[in-house]
Amino acid sequence: MKLTRAANWFARAAGQEGGTPAQTPLPCPHCGGSNVVVECVPGLCLTQCGDCLVSARTEEEAVALWNRRDGRPSVSRDPLPCPHCGAEAETQHAGGWWANCSEGCLEKGKTEAEAASLWNRRITVAAAAQNRDDSRNLAEKRGASGKAKLGADKLLAMWNEDKDGEYIMVNDDGSAHYVAHDTVMEDIPKMNGETFVGIREWMNKNSFWPNIWSVNDHGNVTLRGHKGQDLGGLV
Repeated sequence: MKLTRAANWFARAAGQEGGTPAQTPLPCPHCGGSNVVVECVPGLCLTQCGDCLVSARTEEEAVALWNRRDGRPSVSRDPLPCPHCGAEAETQHAGGWWANCSEGCLEKGKTEAEAASLWNRRITVAAAAQNRDDSRNLAEKRGASGKAKLGADKLLAMWNEDKDGEYIMVNDDGSAHYVAHDTVMEDIPKMNGETFVGIREWMNKNSFWPNIWSVNDHGNVTLRGHKGQDLGGLV
């Protein structure tokens, strides 16, 4: 069954290995403060620092706030890896500038204990760099997309389900649309001239993460990652 927007939001709350289970969240790894709270809705719990839930006026300021470790500023002007999971960070503009984990690693807890465990993970910059090197080596073995492409049978099954349900369609001209039941429901604007940046912003705004398909003039379709990676196509 194809998930609706609400169901997709709750479906993202899949457990993740790693971390030390704990009911009490540790201080914020960015500001070092203890104003850390766990908030829950049915199926999802999220741990956040109340003192860091403020947007920045510029992208540079957002990166500087993100790069703090225990309240200490960093000399790096590029976003440091996520202090919880080591994934790359990304910036976005939504009522101000924000820097966040590109993997949304904190949004995967189903209970308060799981949310605290995800928050309490800590990874050093050096360890995160080693993880990235390992991932790049694996990507070179898998191909330029950085992910193993799906087989034709799996892709066909996914496309048959999505085309009768909900998905994001990207055209050859870079335009993107939210499609539901063969009807274009909403145009998705680019952000900073980038199609997939706009798509990620739309998804975060709507708390809805459907599959993304590129559809060309000949009707060929390609499954895309959230950053535009080619995950496999059908001719």
